[in-house]
Order: sequence, then C-alpha cells, then structure tokens
Amino acid sequence: MGYPVTHDLALSMAVTRARLDAVQIMRTWADLAVAEHGKNTGHPVLDAIQAYCGTESDGQAYCVRTVVFAWVVAGWSNGLEFIGEDSGSTQRQWDRAGVNRVTRAGALAEVAARGSIGSLAGAMMCRIGEPGNHVEMVTGPIGIDGKIHTVGGNTGPGRSSERDGDGIHRHEGADSVYGLDQARVAGFVLPVYRRIVT
Repeated sequence: MGYPVTHDLALSMAVTRARLDAVQIMRTWADLAVAEHGKNTGHPVLDAIQAYCGTESDGQAYCVRTVVFAWVVAGWSNGLEFIGEDSGSTQRQWDRAGVNRVTRAGALAEVAARGSIGSLAGAMMCRIGEPGNHVEMVTGPIGIDGKIHTVGGNTGPGRSSERDGDGIHRHEGADSVYGLDQARVAGFVLPVYRRIVT
C-alpha cells in the first residue's frame, strides 16, 4: 500500500506510539474546546501552533498546522523529531508526501481485502476539491462502511461544518463527515520522524 518501510523495529514502534499519541492530543484539544478568538488565535494551544508552524499570513492552512503540531508534540514525547512537511497547504502536503502517502484507492482495496484498515490512525486525511481543500487527523480504524473518523482544526462541531470553523472539533461516530466513497477524499499522509539525537 505504499507504507514507508523500516527495518528498525524500535523506531517503527516509537513512530506508531507517536501517531497514536497525536490522536489523543487532537482529541484533548477538541475536548478542551480550543476555539478561536479572532483569526486563528486567542487560545494557548492556537498560540503555540502559530509559534511553531507559522501564521495564516505566511499562507499556511490552519487545519494543516493543527495536525502537524500534534505530530510534533507527539514525536517529542516519544524521543522523535518530526521531519515531514511542517507547513503549507493541503495540496502541498499531498504532493510532497511520496511513499508516506496512501491513496483513497489503496485504502479501499485494503478494506475490501481485510474488512477494515487500522493502520491509518494518526494519519492526515486530505480532502482536495470542492468545497475547498481541508485536512483532519484520522482517529481510528476504517471499517467496511468506509466511514473515516477524524478530528481537525479550522472546523466546526458535528456534521454541519467541515472547514472554516471556529476551532478544533471531533468528527467521530455519528458526527463522521468523511467516507472512502467520497471522491474528494484524495487519501492519507503519514508523518515522518527520526530519532532525536542529543
């Protein structure tokens, strides 16, 4: 399916832990009701995201910066440095992912063959096309129904708002907005890490 290959089991396990930790970080931010006061600012989490990843005036998408910063923090807690694309647009994340990208067709094939795909938790789901490009973090396995459970920044609560919202919100369970049956879901980007060397 195009997953990055590593022969270093300890590194592979640390990366898996970091991806799962990133999911919990994003959920925690949503549960804390991280919301904007002004333009993508006003909450300590949003201020930290901007301090690390830059501001919207730099042409960087708030939804992308939110997922990337969760990857960064999760990496640190596992002795890893995030070395992937640290900013930019949804399209740039997708275009530069290389072997760390899983297409929607690849995910559909795995679900058809196995009944589910659990290896995308902590990945960035990329939506490209109308009503505008957007990313969110995948929070769990994708089953035979094709529902993609996510949490994302620059979005709103429930199924009513997918982007240009007021904060970080969950789109899980009945509030799931995305599915593998939607052509606008281009696929998934996995974070890239290396060990922090001191």
